[in-house]
Amino acid sequence: MKFFKNRAVALILCVLIVVGATLLNTHVKFGALCRDMTNTFFDDGEIYQQLRALQAEAVRLAAVAEKNGLDTADLSAAAEDLQRCMIRGDVGAKRFYASYNALCQELSAMEQSLLSTALSEEDAEAVSLCLTQIHTAQAKIAASPYNDNVREFLQKYDRFPTSILADLAEVSMPEEFA
Repeated sequence: MKFFKNRAVALILCVLIVVGATLLNTHVKFGALCRDMTNTFFDDGEIYQQLRALQAEAVRLAAVAEKNGLDTADLSAAAEDLQRCMIRGDVGAKRFYASYNALCQELSAMEQSLLSTALSEEDAEAVSLCLTQIHTAQAKIAASPYNDNVREFLQKYDRFPTSILADLAEVSMPEEFA
């Protein structure tokens, strides 16, 4: 009991209790804020919906391209990678963006190949429809307010002491889709 009557020990215990309570509070309350911000991406947010549409159109476009003898391996792989990200659901916005960017590059290359290929009227119409849907999805992704909201959130909260407490409490900050 003498040990606990020592002022230095009592002070250290008080500091530990305050720090522990602060970290717990940060983990619970600030973690909930971060999860809510991140969930705006995944819970049928505009970007996530458009990524789904883009992936579906990429699969349709690959089917038409393959029917016309074009190599669709890279496009199919990029579409499958984006689909894996959507199925897993635990990847961050940056990982989604990397997958989206790779798919956009493959879509652009396939678009050029298809436009320089003699297509039947039916296939040309299908390609035109797919490309319209793809460009619409890309425009909606570009216009989404998600990144602005994340930047605003980070500007407000990603500073001392919140950033340090968040790291110590193992709270993941939301990521931009960029």
